[in-house]
Amino acid sequence: MIDAGIADFSDFDPLARALDRAPHDLLILSGDIHCGRIAAATGGASGRKIVEIVASPISLIPGTNFCDWPAFGAFPPRAVSRVSRTLKVEPLMPLVKEDHVAMIELCRVGASLRVDVAYWRSNGAPLAGRTWSGALS
Repeated sequence: MIDAGIADFSDFDPLARALDRAPHDLLILSGDIHCGRIAAATGGASGRKIVEIVASPISLIPGTNFCDWPAFGAFPPRAVSRVSRTLKVEPLMPLVKEDHVAMIELCRVGASLRVDVAYWRSNGAPLAGRTWSGALS
């Protein structure tokens, strides 16, 4: 979602419009980009946010490389008809460029959702500085 390349696909415009009309914060879980990252798109009159959590891969295929792709700086990354605002995208932690998994805990707190994320090496050791906690409403 916060990946610049997704804007090249034909179904991007309807997706961007649906995300723009969402009346609440959104959490997107993703993978298969050969790195781990957490980014958030915030802004607009509603103040709502879109948080993207990416975990990929548990084990990188030999001969391939980890990506160095931070989240794109704005959502949507190009003009989309009937989407009136652009949200600023910011990373919430440094990229994870080694084999890993992400453990995600979701907990309802009143009308909000508490999200806790911790990245771990595939050998079971925690990745220092690769955690995030936040609330979505």
